[in-house]
Amino acid sequence: MLRNFRNSRNTTCPDCKEKGIIICDTSEGTQICNGCGMVVESKILSEEQEWRNFQNDGQSKNTDRNRVGEVSDIWLENNLTSTTFIKSSKKLQHLNMMTQINKNDQTLISAFNILKLICDTFFLRSNVIERAKEITKELQDMEQLKNRINNLNMLAVVYLACREAGHIKSIKELITFDRSYKEKDLGKTINKLKKVLPSRAFVYNENISHLIYSLSNRLQLSIDLIEAIEYVVKKASTLITTSHRLNSLCGGSIHLIVELNTNEEKNMKLPNLSQIATVCGVTTNTLKTTFKELLNAAEYIIPKYYLSEDNPKLSMLKQKYLSEDKRKKN
Repeated sequence: MLRNFRNSRNTTCPDCKEKGIIICDTSEGTQICNGCGMVVESKILSEEQEWRNFQNDGQSKNTDRNRVGEVSDIWLENNLTSTTFIKSSKKLQHLNMMTQINKNDQTLISAFNILKLICDTFFLRSNVIERAKEITKELQDMEQLKNRINNLNMLAVVYLACREAGHIKSIKELITFDRSYKEKDLGKTINKLKKVLPSRAFVYNENISHLIYSLSNRLQLSIDLIEAIEYVVKKASTLITTSHRLNSLCGGSIHLIVELNTNEEKNMKLPNLSQIATVCGVTTNTLKTTFKELLNAAEYIIPKYYLSEDNPKLSMLKQKYLSEDKRKKN
């Protein structure tokens, strides 16, 4: 039986012409016509991937014969092809790492191994892994990586990478990777990481826009209100550095715009706090907290027409909600 057939450059047989199809047996290095059996060429060079494992090298029959080592990683300084040891001791692998890889790459590889394990656990796509590696490399360039190679910090990196790649994962989901940590621990770590990397604190992408329209339509809001909500979320994403679930941020923005447009004289039917919380999938307490944080920074995140002197609604809301908190603290 001929193995590893593929189309060759010689497309016609010199004997039977176009009736025969030239096929190539790369294991024998020959080109043969399948019509008349004529050997068109007896010595050819295989253009396929080299084999590292052969049938007589002591490996099992199920061993992949097409592997030639791991793909080189563009994020490593020593961007060379790696050496893969099969069924060798950990000491030999460790010795190879210590002798062939510089210290900076050793640090990155340790972090990348944790990242890969996290991404494999949550079935994250390759673009998320690459974005996480990019963030990790940026931390190393800032000399902020050495003391961050642990599950908690790498989960924080994956959290930011997911947001940038448009594949949102909540803190509650990610913390299931390591039950020794609590959600508060991961939240604090994410906030610390955002301070180190302010440019990656929040990323506004199309997924956020789609989510806003989806939630707003379920609440039967008008186009004008939806555009205002989208404006608030976009501004808040770049200015507010505390950690918020995307649904919480959208819910708080919706509640803020709804409150600014609530007018007893117009008799507009707008959703209340409980309805917004239910649709956004957050608790009312979380929604209140996010709303107050957005209200506190309202001058910087809401559209300008809400800041006009003719519209006293913003100052009324601040006096109503923020003054209560000040009195409670006192």
